[in-house]
Amino acid sequence: MRTLFLVAILAPACASAPSAPPIATRAAAVAPVPISIAEDSPAPMYQSDDNYYPPYALLFHEGQKWDFSVQLAMASTGRPMGEQQKIACQVEHIDYMCDRRVSNITCTDGNKVVAGNYTANMQGMWREGFADATAELDENTRVFPRMPQANMHTTQIGKTWCSTDGGTTICVEDGKGLVGASMLSSSGEEMIVGAIPSA
Repeated sequence: MRTLFLVAILAPACASAPSAPPIATRAAAVAPVPISIAEDSPAPMYQSDDNYYPPYALLFHEGQKWDFSVQLAMASTGRPMGEQQKIACQVEHIDYMCDRRVSNITCTDGNKVVAGNYTANMQGMWREGFADATAELDENTRVFPRMPQANMHTTQIGKTWCSTDGGTTICVEDGKGLVGASMLSSSGEEMIVGAIPSA
């Protein structure tokens, strides 16, 4: 007589599916004060004992909005091409997981220089398509560590931190979140969104 044993493989529930934050957290995140980077969560993702928040924290506040100028320029000369446009971008929604948050940012014209998915945990921030960040969340694909530091890809200009990889630049600032981004095309044109500070 055969005996059949059923074995259940248990995986952590938070590893595969996003979970909504508590009601209080969700309400606080929907309408953040634009210049505030405080979180009301009882276990905030970024806050440390010294109340430090990374300069990209506002990218992970649902409802956060930015208005940006958009300019096309020749990368070789910096000469503007065409008229400057205006777009509005916002954090459309946040997926909360056990070890990370994923932010979806959309823009009114479908602009992909700023729009897309951003991921953050206690080690830093990643962006989909930036340094192949969709493959692994490790220091080689990270856009910014939680406490940014200058290196071959990252520079600090005044209060702004900018990180560059493969023709794409992202700039963030404490209390503002996104301040600018740019993307270089294969034809040598650069689309600049917002402000990219110069040294």
